[in-house]
Amino acid sequence: MLKWFLRALIALVLLVILAAAVVYAMSQRRLTQRVTVPQEALSVHLAGGDVRRGAHFATAIAECMNCHGSNAGGRLFVNDGALGTYYAPNLTRGPGGAAATFTDADWERALRFGAAPDGRPLLIMPSRDFAELSERDFADIVAYIRSLPPVTNTTPPPHVGPVGRFLFAIGQLRVGAEEIHRDAPVPSTVQASVSVAYGRYLARIGGCMDCHGAHLSGGHLEGAPSDPPAQNLTRGGDLGHWSFEQFTRTLRTGRRPDGSSLASFMPWPQVGQMNDDELRAIFLFLKSVPPRQSGTG
Repeated sequence: MLKWFLRALIALVLLVILAAAVVYAMSQRRLTQRVTVPQEALSVHLAGGDVRRGAHFATAIAECMNCHGSNAGGRLFVNDGALGTYYAPNLTRGPGGAAATFTDADWERALRFGAAPDGRPLLIMPSRDFAELSERDFADIVAYIRSLPPVTNTTPPPHVGPVGRFLFAIGQLRVGAEEIHRDAPVPSTVQASVSVAYGRYLARIGGCMDCHGAHLSGGHLEGAPSDPPAQNLTRGGDLGHWSFEQFTRTLRTGRRPDGSSLASFMPWPQVGQMNDDELRAIFLFLKSVPPRQSGTG
């Protein structure tokens, strides 16, 4: 009996080791791949961007400071023994900052293709969203980042924990560079207006689809099992019953009409800085999305 128990235990241990090796290999392949960017896409010229306009886009719409810190000097973004340790890097011109060394082509790689200058994929970087930035908005954001006071801070590379590796291996944590498939040229400008089209543009750049799913119906789409599910933003969810006034109040106070608080994952302090026309455009877009059952992505 003991002999059979020991054999079963050894078999189980070997199976666990094999599974761990497979997970490591699968995750390592995704994490160490090199992102190829078409050479013609790197022929960008970002001079002449509007710093003031870029400040609004970077803060309220692209929400750069939500990850990189209020001074864009970088900060610890995720610190979990199982998931790993991830820093949002320093973006400024200071020592250790991206703007100290990044060329126009490097900004293009990072924001539109999710790649570091050496081709490594950037983790937890919403490049799938930023890939659709118009040329003008892209140039304005970079002009603003380059104008920021320098911060001295060199952040360490990400350390992926065992659960993080498992989630990367099964696709529950995504690599943004893998999801960028440019089927149409980037627009030179996108006309700001109170319209469904502009609302969709702002929603994409702001990461609504990244968190709430391609169909905006929410659910537990990415991250650790303990993370809260994203809410349904279609007319099939609570938002379908909200007025524009309730929508804006929620995004500017962090509290829903029923008095409950938005999840800490929701960057409402940044989103709430959009002006009324921008929020109304997003509201019109969300109201135009076909209703779906919550949790279907």
